[in-house]
Amino acid sequence: MSYRLHLNENNLLKHKSLKHNLESSLNKSHQYSGKLCDKTANLIAKYYNICRENIAVFNGLDEAIFFTTLYCSLFLKGTIVTTEKTYDTINECCIALNNNIVQFGLSDNRINIKSLCIDIEKHIQNNGSISLCYICNPHNPTGSIMNGSINKLLKLAKKNNFLVFVDEAYIEYIDEKKYKLEERLLNENIIIGRTFSKAFGLAGLRCGYIITKNRQFLRWIAQINNALLYKENIVNVSAIKTVLFEENLLEITRKNTVMNRKLLEKILVKHRIDFLKSHTNFILIHPPYPIANFICYAREKFDILLFDASYFGWDGYVRITIGTKEAINQIEKFLIQIEKENYKV
Repeated sequence: MSYRLHLNENNLLKHKSLKHNLESSLNKSHQYSGKLCDKTANLIAKYYNICRENIAVFNGLDEAIFFTTLYCSLFLKGTIVTTEKTYDTINECCIALNNNIVQFGLSDNRINIKSLCIDIEKHIQNNGSISLCYICNPHNPTGSIMNGSINKLLKLAKKNNFLVFVDEAYIEYIDEKKYKLEERLLNENIIIGRTFSKAFGLAGLRCGYIITKNRQFLRWIAQINNALLYKENIVNVSAIKTVLFEENLLEITRKNTVMNRKLLEKILVKHRIDFLKSHTNFILIHPPYPIANFICYAREKFDILLFDASYFGWDGYVRITIGTKEAINQIEKFLIQIEKENYKV
């Protein structure tokens, strides 16, 4: 058995009724799914107590990022901007769609809204318009929370007619009350992206969604959905209904994640492994070993799968998912052994 600590899957959660509900939904597997996106959107609207018309559902959050990038390419024009060393899907989308993309720096390994706005204003003055600003909050792969109020960025977006896509894939791991949906949705330039893959533990079912009041964008997405009938499956709706309204699910997830994250941090300190403080279900570490060898040794000798963060521009860093206590104990065994062997090559 491999310890899957490379993709930030939530393996700390045991759904009480998910298996039964999924088995029941499989009885309808011979049927076309119909307008299941509407059913999923209705569930999300009920959960957040927001208007269903402000929600669009996708096969994972990556698909939502792609279609947002495509929309900006077709209708807004201009450069796409993001921060350096961030989740790479936005870069891949720009490559696929032949878009220009500019990356601005982080401040102390986190997004600083004030600095980002200054960088965007300078870019607009010197290079012309932008169409989209993509940011992660919490940030992937640092696990940090952005510094400053997003309202400043939204005012800039409204003034210069660009969209702001806030990727909140890991938002359930922090205090969501600080990021009130209704308050942010007063601005039509914001698109909030969320997913059921992380804290809700449904990565394998591929369901993400966006929340926005941008009517033009939502109308275009509705036309896309009309062209892509049956794109959501029957199992998804049953699973989402289960996890959204299962009592204390997120509280249990957050509690277990914090507890195991602290345990992993103690082990890292004990073995003199530098790391960045995280608010999510992963930690970015900076081991004093050649990274390729470090990851290979973990996989081959201890069945631990780790993520090479150089993929996101973090050379010399490794991202580790917060796993079970068994997985964390396995990490400590790995670190003890690699120290004994003085593994340098």
